[in-house]
Amino acid sequence: MIRNKLKYLLFIPLIILFSLNAQAEIIGKKWLKDEVIKEDFYLWLGAHIFTTPTYIGSRKNIILARPIIEIDKRLKGETVFIVDKTAGIGVKLFDYKNAYIGITGFWRRGWDGKNDLEGLQDRNGSLEASTVIGYINNDIGFETMFISSWSWLGDVDGLILTAKAEQELRLNRLFRPTIGAQVSWGDDEYMNNYFGVSKKEVENSPFISNDYIGKNGFRDARIYVNNRFDLYDGVRLYLDAYMGFVLGEAKNSPIVAEVGQDINYGGGFGISFRF
Repeated sequence: MIRNKLKYLLFIPLIILFSLNAQAEIIGKKWLKDEVIKEDFYLWLGAHIFTTPTYIGSRKNIILARPIIEIDKRLKGETVFIVDKTAGIGVKLFDYKNAYIGITGFWRRGWDGKNDLEGLQDRNGSLEASTVIGYINNDIGFETMFISSWSWLGDVDGLILTAKAEQELRLNRLFRPTIGAQVSWGDDEYMNNYFGVSKKEVENSPFISNDYIGKNGFRDARIYVNNRFDLYDGVRLYLDAYMGFVLGEAKNSPIVAEVGQDINYGGGFGISFRF
């Protein structure tokens, strides 16, 4: 089916990445932005189009779009804003040398009971607030984060703890991909809200045969690669791809074990402009 083949779109960003690497010196000399931004504040706005599973553990992907927002406000040469796909957007409250503590906000996506989840109640998304403890070393391109996220006012409320680390590979001026990995853990409330299946839902579903009460445990792990191209005159291009692995209690849920799969794929591309 066409939907099942959407996962192969993740190879497109990788093919483009390595193709650009072969031409990096030529492209870099002509297009790469050389000037140093002197302002102490600048804003990047754009759009990111990507393919992702319909829910964590789904065997089907959908294509979505989201805004790209990158903010840089520097005090004494240090960035005070946090912009991260997992943590969301926020500010650093404490920053000492390479370590920092900050707060961020985000929107946690839910899922709707369509296709294989027919008969299950929709899980609407929730507002999310996070505390971030991080360490970054710009000299070697390394960053690690511990993210404690709590969400409310939706159907996937609960606590998620995420640990992630990523390393920038500085191969040449244009091709500097970032590779990373992260793992997430959820509490009882979140795991049951997202992965739990009630007896009534089993009765209404033509595909799921077992009810399930979600318990705290590891949710998933992910490895990813992305590359950001800073081009001339305030233009940035983005390419990314990832592979995810559903773990533990989440993997035992019927929405994964019976109608889903424990390995997921995704990827996308984007463009933004400096203001």
